[in-house]
Amino acid sequence: MKAFTLTLAAATLALAGLTACTGPISGQQDPLLVYPQVHMASHWLETWTRVQPPIVNAVGSGQLQVAVPIRNLTNDPLSIDYQYRFLRNGAEVEGRSGWHNYVIPPRGMGQITFTSMTHTANDFDVEIRYRK
Repeated sequence: MKAFTLTLAAATLALAGLTACTGPISGQQDPLLVYPQVHMASHWLETWTRVQPPIVNAVGSGQLQVAVPIRNLTNDPLSIDYQYRFLRNGAEVEGRSGWHNYVIPPRGMGQITFTSMTHTANDFDVEIRYRK
């Protein structure tokens, strides 16, 4: 009987501890959202940044314009290089671009933007690497 009383007392204390929390507890967001068209060249770059969903629009005479928002999680400016290519149904329709440099401010947001040369593209991919 004494063991039952101790168990009941422990359960009551645990329940009281749970009800002592004030306010709702927010759910934890997944920090590693993946967008299949965006490729990070290193694990470190993945931990230093967060990529938002790419924004894709048709512009001009049907060219594909892509904007990839990136947040810098570090306390320093983050210099990156990126290159992209445009695809149609998985096949490359334009040659891979050269490397472009972009600097994201400390703890700030940046956005890399690029546009296809032709109207035939319906998809893209971009590779992002840390610029030393």
